[in-house]
Amino acid sequence: MLNIVNRLRSGDYEGGLLGRFGLVGVVFYWGGLGVAVKLAVAGGGAADTYLVVGLILVPLLLLILHRPIYGLLAHRRPVWGENPLLGFFEGVVEALEMVMTYTANTLSFLRVAAFALSHAALCFTIFILLRLVNGLPGGPVWSTVVFVVGTAFVIGLEGLIVAVQIMRLEYYEFFTKFFRGEGVRYQPFRLE
Repeated sequence: MLNIVNRLRSGDYEGGLLGRFGLVGVVFYWGGLGVAVKLAVAGGGAADTYLVVGLILVPLLLLILHRPIYGLLAHRRPVWGENPLLGFFEGVVEALEMVMTYTANTLSFLRVAAFALSHAALCFTIFILLRLVNGLPGGPVWSTVVFVVGTAFVIGLEGLIVAVQIMRLEYYEFFTKFFRGEGVRYQPFRLE
């Protein structure tokens, strides 16, 4: 949503409304997720055709045709550029790229579940080790050592995971979604 606001504030109405990370992309993504959840939870119904058309196919068609639509609205001629067939093909490729990007990014967030599972498994292992060493001579001392070392290991591993995620978000997510190499000087967002 901030990307849409930033693009509209900077005057990029085409990208903010009709681009793959604009309003059309948001409707496509959340509409697709909503339809998928609806089908998974409630099953199919007669109205699903209208949902698929309105929330998935119309945004895809708008993305494919976003250049001529914006060209008509902005009174640019020729609306397709030099070659209408090439412009249409370019729109189809952009739509396919949007679908692949959104699918890959959604599946990519499964890594967060994997991190949670690994954290739970490590904590579970520490508690099993606590039970095992508690029965040994000097059990309370060994239990304390296992707890402190195990907790330090888990915290260290979580810190490493956080560091990797910060780098990934900064250099992958930021640059693919918000960075545009247009030669325009960066001006940070400020509240007035």
